[in-house]
Amino acid sequence: MYRLTKEFSFDAAHMLDGHCGKCNNLHGHTYKLKIHVFANELLEDKSSKDMVIDFKDLKAMVKPIVDKLDHSFIFNKQNESENKIATILFESGRKISEIPLRSTCENLTRIIYDELKPYLKNYNFAVELYETPTSSCYYDGKN
Repeated sequence: MYRLTKEFSFDAAHMLDGHCGKCNNLHGHTYKLKIHVFANELLEDKSSKDMVIDFKDLKAMVKPIVDKLDHSFIFNKQNESENKIATILFESGRKISEIPLRSTCENLTRIIYDELKPYLKNYNFAVELYETPTSSCYYDGKN
C-alpha cells in the first residue's frame, strides 16, 4: 500500500475554558498538519499517471481550511467565555474561527477530516495534527 503525505502549518490561538491546567488560558500554537492519502494502486489518468494523488490537487483541497485557521482565534461557539473573547477580537478587526466543539487537538483533527471528506471521497485518508512538536492526534475516520 502507498501512503502519500502532504504537510502544512498554521499559527492559531485558542483556549480550553474549564481545563484544569495552563490550557485554560488564551495561548497559541504553531500547528503542523499532515494529510495522509492511501492507495493500493496508482492513478491511470494522463496528467496524474503513476501517482496516488497529485500533490498540487491535494494542496488545493487543504489550503482553504488552513487559510481559514491561520492566525485566528479558534473558539468553541457553545462556550460563553470564549464567545465573549471572540466578540471583542472580531469587533477589533481580528480574525476568528468558530467551531462547534472545544478546540482540542482531537476535535480539530476530526473537523479537518470532515471538511476534506467530500473532496477525498474516493480515497482512504487520514489527518494528523501536531499541536506541539511532540504531541499530535491522528484520525482516519474508521471505527
